[in-house]
Amino acid sequence: MLANGRFKQVNADMGRNGSPWKKMIYSAAGTALFMWLLLYAPTPFVLFQPGIAISVEPMITLEELDENSVPADNGITETAPHEDKSEGEFLLTAVKLTEPNFWNVAKAAFQRDYDLMRKRDVYGDASRSQYVRQLAVVMQNSQSNAVEAVYRHLSVTYTHRVSAIVVTGIVPGEGSQMLEQGDLLIGAEGEEPFRDIKDAVSRWQLNRQTNEAWKLVIDRGGERMVLELEKSSDAAGNALKYSENERLEQFAAWLGVAGFAEKQELVPEKTPHKLNISANNIGGPSAGLVFALQGVDLLTPGDLTGGRRIAATGTISPDGAVGDIGGISQKVVSTSSEGAELFLVPLGNEADARKKAAALHSPMKIAGVRTLQEALDVIEDFIREPA
Repeated sequence: MLANGRFKQVNADMGRNGSPWKKMIYSAAGTALFMWLLLYAPTPFVLFQPGIAISVEPMITLEELDENSVPADNGITETAPHEDKSEGEFLLTAVKLTEPNFWNVAKAAFQRDYDLMRKRDVYGDASRSQYVRQLAVVMQNSQSNAVEAVYRHLSVTYTHRVSAIVVTGIVPGEGSQMLEQGDLLIGAEGEEPFRDIKDAVSRWQLNRQTNEAWKLVIDRGGERMVLELEKSSDAAGNALKYSENERLEQFAAWLGVAGFAEKQELVPEKTPHKLNISANNIGGPSAGLVFALQGVDLLTPGDLTGGRRIAATGTISPDGAVGDIGGISQKVVSTSSEGAELFLVPLGNEADARKKAAALHSPMKIAGVRTLQEALDVIEDFIREPA
């Protein structure tokens, strides 16, 4: 009886305390869940941190135009681009945007060079991929503005030519649902490229009068694609019923597109060199100023940098006005670490840039500018100073 009673007591204790294996399993599962939440669970934040500061020179090239299109006596002295250039360079800078895990969110509180923001304040109603495509569209516009600012500054006459129609937004659940934001509408298969958005709408109207599907040629991320779109339900396609704006709205609704922008190509009339910009995967408008500076350098004799490393950031308009940008603190960190000697920033960002440079004890000079001409004047004065 005594032995049996002890046996029962031992079993009762084990029932209360549980199996050691169960404890190990629960502990491991809890640890795994905690680590998943810490390292992999999505958070409602995005993180801005120092990114790149790289030479902008490889992104800007001069295209040789057909010599028959350039007047023989144009009054402009042409120089071979960069044959007399030195070791100086212009640096483009951009911030790095990431979607942090909870561990990085916690660390960001102790990182003075990081800025944590809510996703909805940055993306709005867009997804990350849609936001990235928005930045790509904005970058294309920035490049066009920079080229135009250079031509105006150098008094180069030019004409506008629409090279593509950019899809600037998509309406979820509407239209064909085959297009994506940032797609370039090139033309209909087997036909000449669209001249502009009005030409695209006119050709669509003509197609509506047939029983054929429309084969639309697009460029998506540098890849040509052909989309076979179903015929519009409005078989009559009588363009005379509608105004120009109404036809554009119908075209956009049929495609499920919220808006279009015409990608402008600027063709100089009195010089054999056409300025081209290709920024690869960099998005946003803040490289406008540095693009323009590099463009001026390419189209003029000598070395505009004077052999110095000069960084620049800021939006730019066709008339050369420089606008404020975001992420200036992160850009000061990047440019200083890459050895920039002068950092040209929009005037509205100058105070914050100087404060950050002082906190880093950086020897880099900060200069706020309002226009492309002011930036050129600052550079001219700077290169006269001893290195």
